[in-house]
Amino acid sequence: MKRTAPLYLLIVSIVGLGIFFMLHAGSQLPAPVSPVPIKPVAAASSHPVNVGGSSVATVGKLGGSALAARFTGMKWHESLQLGALMNTRGLMELIALNIGYDMGILSQRIFTMLVIMALVITIMTGPLVTFFEKARQVSRAKLDDAQPA
Repeated sequence: MKRTAPLYLLIVSIVGLGIFFMLHAGSQLPAPVSPVPIKPVAAASSHPVNVGGSSVATVGKLGGSALAARFTGMKWHESLQLGALMNTRGLMELIALNIGYDMGILSQRIFTMLVIMALVITIMTGPLVTFFEKARQVSRAKLDDAQPA
């Protein structure tokens, strides 16, 4: 007979320890994470760079993952959903950025821009997956309506 862990233990392990890890990693980030450096004009000039970099990163990772999934035989809507899930940057990128900042590889400005990019792209994941799922449902409904009864 297979023995499984109780549900509450799984919930505590996955949710509780995940939250603890995120809080611990977030507490290691430098305190002044602000997109506005000493010169406000320099901050305004970095916004197009941040938007452009985020766009290129999103299109590259989402598109590349979606194309790879499509070549393996998945449907377009499913491959785009997989691409959106693969696009998540999340905690690993924040840890890598923090290490780079601590080692002096990244300046405060570049660090801040990359942290904002990681957070925005990670937050976009849920709405993108929902959007691609709704698009799949709409196309399936159109196919069902087009078929004769």
